[in-house]
Amino acid sequence: MASNINTSTYSVPGYKESRHDVILAMMNWVENGTAPNDIVAIVWKSLTTADDVLRRRPICPYPLQAKYTGHGDQNDPDNWTCELLY
Repeated sequence: MASNINTSTYSVPGYKESRHDVILAMMNWVENGTAPNDIVAIVWKSLTTADDVLRRRPICPYPLQAKYTGHGDQNDPDNWTCELLY
């Protein structure tokens, strides 16, 4: 099935893919049936310019929660997993 995602549409400065952009994730889910496993949240160093990233972390679907793997940069979302913590 061909993707109908308009890659010129995005809502997060500098990120034009569905893992970082909730709008593109929802479009991919609705149009292609691909539900997101997680969405990466971004905290900018400056809220007015949004040009320098302070940290990125995954937002996991309930009841999973983001857990640091214990290795690597804590600001890199690839060093976190979605797990049941209880």
